Amino acid sequence: MVTQVLVGTPPVGLRYEEVVARHADHAWRVARSVLRETSLAEDAVQEAFVALLAHEDAFATEAALRAWLGRVAYRAGLKTLRARRRRRRREAAVGTTTDGEATSMDATREESDVVLRGLVEELPDEERVAVRLKYFGGMPQREIASLVGCSTGTLSNRLERAVARLRGALQRAGVAGVAPALLDARLRGLSAETCPPTLLSRLLALEAAAATATVGGGLL
Repeated sequence: MVTQVLVGTPPVGLRYEEVVARHADHAWRVARSVLRETSLAEDAVQEAFVALLAHEDAFATEAALRAWLGRVAYRAGLKTLRARRRRRRREAAVGTTTDGEATSMDATREESDVVLRGLVEELPDEERVAVRLKYFGGMPQREIASLVGCSTGTLSNRLERAVARLRGALQRAGVAGVAPALLDARLRGLSAETCPPTLLSRLLALEAAAATATVGGGLL
């Protein structure tokens, strides 16, 4: 069975594998903006595409489809993040939490870029999400604000606070060239993450699994 995702008016069917090829990277970047651990982000993306396979209504445009996948991945990521916070609070109550390892910095561009990515991961959640979606995901600020449910002004404030934190961390580490414009350029120069090949394979396999489940349900 070939799954068709309906888009447009009148609706036109897109093959499920086409949707994966075109939009898995977007869902991945959204999930990774929320979740630091790649395995958890993969689960959030998979949840979004499972929901897509069960979605029966047509999307007005392909842009609407992309935005819908991003929202589902974002909410799945938030759900996981909140569950982990609750677990950490319980662990803290009994003294079982572990401290993160300190990050060291070197002078080479390649190494300092790795450190910069690490510093982004250490930002407060709202600021990390904003930075990752803007710089690593390449999303316009208006689209990010719509996704996370805030005004563009609030989003701009989060980005400004995040950049100020990053500058401070880099300066404390003795890294030169961290003026706002230069830091903005460094962030933009970091390559955008793409959906891991193993996850793409899992997403494509979902279609066959859904077809099997449908047939099995019909035989019961």
